Amino acid sequence: MIHYIQGNLFTSNAKVLVNTVNTVGVMGKGIAAEYKKIYPKMFEEYKRLCEDGTLDIGELHLYKTSNKWILNFPTKKHWKSPSQLEYIEKGLKKLIVQANKLQLADIAMPKLGCGNGGLDWDTQVKPIVEKYLKKAPINVSIYDFDKKIIPEHLKPKEIEEWLKSDPQTLTFSVFIEDLKSSIQDGLIEKELILNDTKYFIQYDDSNELFKFKSEDKAFVLSIEDLKSIFYSLKTLGKVCVNDLYTELQQNTYEIFDFIGLLSYILKNDDKIVLNYTKQQNNIEAFDFE
Repeated sequence: MIHYIQGNLFTSNAKVLVNTVNTVGVMGKGIAAEYKKIYPKMFEEYKRLCEDGTLDIGELHLYKTSNKWILNFPTKKHWKSPSQLEYIEKGLKKLIVQANKLQLADIAMPKLGCGNGGLDWDTQVKPIVEKYLKKAPINVSIYDFDKKIIPEHLKPKEIEEWLKSDPQTLTFSVFIEDLKSSIQDGLIEKELILNDTKYFIQYDDSNELFKFKSEDKAFVLSIEDLKSIFYSLKTLGKVCVNDLYTELQQNTYEIFDFIGLLSYILKNDDKIVLNYTKQQNNIEAFDFE
């Protein structure tokens, strides 16, 4: 399945981010220069593969960090040369062959070979991309990359920190304790504004649930409810309205505002996003065979 998105690729929740490259070891312009800045170790690995001839047209280089995986996809040989459709097609064929083996199920990519590559998306590249990816077992988000298009809740530095972060180090017990701390402060219950409404909130330790009460309604949020939300955040990086259990959806915005109290949760319109930025050095490079 293919989704077309107008925005900044680096804000994508996809696990794999595609970087269009040449095969001479240079990342000097466009989106490649952004990747080089954020992932300097990836660039050094890519440069070495180019120098020894391992990375060529039709070959791909997957570089793994504990958060994102970077897929270097050659669309040209020399950085001075334009991208070639046949090179893109060879890369797409390789991607399809290797996707299942390497668990590449969710990918975000720019418009391959366009921009500095010189190709036209609508008449040249799009037909080839859709030929190979439209029915492929991969969820593909294609970004009309614009560095300036950034959601209001994110700044460039925050995006860079998120890309370098390791959300997998966040545990459920820490998540719950942080939620408890956000409402306790030594009090039996705390008054908060959720979805523009005043609520009194307290944690019921014996029944393991959070109680919410306003003038108009009351509801609870159990540990099991929060487990479901937490593991969706860990797996997908975000939780949308439709990801909640049906019985929770009537209180979606109160729940999102509540969880959004945590410093590593970003609330954006109808979703919450995990932005846990504990730095890790667990990085792995992988060469496609």
